[in-house]
Amino acid sequence: MNTVSVDAAVQAVLEEYEARARREEDLWDTLGPEEAERRIDEMLLPVGRATGTLLNLLAKEAGARRILEVGSSFGYSTVWLAEAARAVGGKVVSLELRAAKTEYATERLRRAGLADQVEFRVGDALESLAALVEGRIEPEQWTATMTADQVAPPRHYPRRVTEARL
Repeated sequence: MNTVSVDAAVQAVLEEYEARARREEDLWDTLGPEEAERRIDEMLLPVGRATGTLLNLLAKEAGARRILEVGSSFGYSTVWLAEAARAVGGKVVSLELRAAKTEYATERLRRAGLADQVEFRVGDALESLAALVEGRIEPEQWTATMTADQVAPPRHYPRRVTEARL
């Protein structure tokens, strides 16, 4: 059940993502383990509507004006976060390793009317996180969410990242 009301443009983009996810799920079931591993970066692998809705509600209720997303992938969760950011007058900074994924996400955000709410930073997320805790980005003013499986487990983060209060 979707308890978040979004405008028609955002809803259309979310439905497009979800249709792609269903097609890829069907494809995924036909792939062998080696091919699945080789093609993992081609797949959407979205957080899903329930999680997207929860992220959206949490960001809105927190009044999160600056949202840090670690791992945008193709941008499904980014749309949810950007919609929340727009509602509270905020902005999302999304860290993503692959430029092609941010290009895909940017086009959908544009169609949803949310492109102005998101700034993508392409590159290694651990380096960007290190910059965050070294004071080049103001960590105390951010609400953070991680939706990426490509980010190393916390034990691999630089010590200062794990000690930062996001």
